[in-house]
Amino acid sequence: MILKSWIDSQSKKIKVAHLHMIPEGGYKYENDEFIFSSEGKAYRVEGFGIPALAIALELDGQIWKRFDIAPTTTAAGDTLGLHALRSYPEASRGSGANIDQMIKTMSCAEEGYLDCQVPAQERQHLFKKEAIEQLGVLKSATKSVYFNITYGDAPHITRPVFICDQPCLNPKKIASSMPDQIALAIKDHYLLIAAEFSGDRPAVYDLETQRQIVSIKEASKAVWLP
Repeated sequence: MILKSWIDSQSKKIKVAHLHMIPEGGYKYENDEFIFSSEGKAYRVEGFGIPALAIALELDGQIWKRFDIAPTTTAAGDTLGLHALRSYPEASRGSGANIDQMIKTMSCAEEGYLDCQVPAQERQHLFKKEAIEQLGVLKSATKSVYFNITYGDAPHITRPVFICDQPCLNPKKIASSMPDQIALAIKDHYLLIAAEFSGDRPAVYDLETQRQIVSIKEASKAVWLP
């Protein structure tokens, strides 16, 4: 799935980065290392979760060309993900629906890693009927997107998800059919939602109308173009 897209600061070419997860049975795990091969080349990477290849491509004319590849891990807390790429510092400026991007864009991210609590009074008034562990929020210019944060090996964004005006008086629940663990990304007045690690089943909501305008159940590639 595509997790990042960005424009190269020098060449001005569009670049994307994605993870190719190694299927079960396609790797060995020995001495805290994943061992696997791809395209005739052997790879080893330490860690836990699921082994993968982080791959970066750039659009050269009408052809996508690979310019960076690295073994990595994903689908668990504190895994390398796209950070394994040499080009990641530049890729980190891109946009996508994933936890890394949310850390940077959450309106109260300075309080810590996904530590984005809504004031207790507001939470109790608006969401008293919902089973919410910790309430987080993303904001566009005119709307707020509220969501539940749950903790396992790391913080995860989970349903329920709400769109609301600023100030919030009447939140509307959305994404009821999405997977339990999701990632969100706002661009202008649109909200992209996808499954947290796989990127499956992306959907786009118009924040102004609070309606879903795109849903592609069979897709696993969704990213905001720069």
